[in-house]
Amino acid sequence: MGAVSTLRIVAALVVLTSSAQAQGLSAETSARLAGTYSASCGNAKALRVQISADAVTVSNGGKSVVARQVQEAISYFGNAPPENYSTTVLAQVSKTATMAVVVYESGPKQLAVQLDLDPPLLKALGTRASDGKLPKC
Repeated sequence: MGAVSTLRIVAALVVLTSSAQAQGLSAETSARLAGTYSASCGNAKALRVQISADAVTVSNGGKSVVARQVQEAISYFGNAPPENYSTTVLAQVSKTATMAVVVYESGPKQLAVQLDLDPPLLKALGTRASDGKLPKC
């Protein structure tokens, strides 16, 4: 993970731990984003992300990491979001580990996500960083 990505995760952790707002995604955001994302929806062992109003679960090869204290971070990329960027879901795995799920519009009413995980989370899941986007199943 690059220095910019690590800096974003640190900033996200500060936001998550200092936020006094209610945790969880809004009903509108949850309705739009909730579901399972994977490049191989029929394969239970494939890398997959499940988003709900109050948790994000990332699974790979039978291993899972659950993150709570979910919130939306619309301005994750500041004033220079990447093409087709929609929003980012931040969630806290532990006091020191945060994950970011970057959401993209992949077509009309179609979403895809890209994970931004700390190296310890990548190791726990037995996966490596990927630039690939996972479409919504």
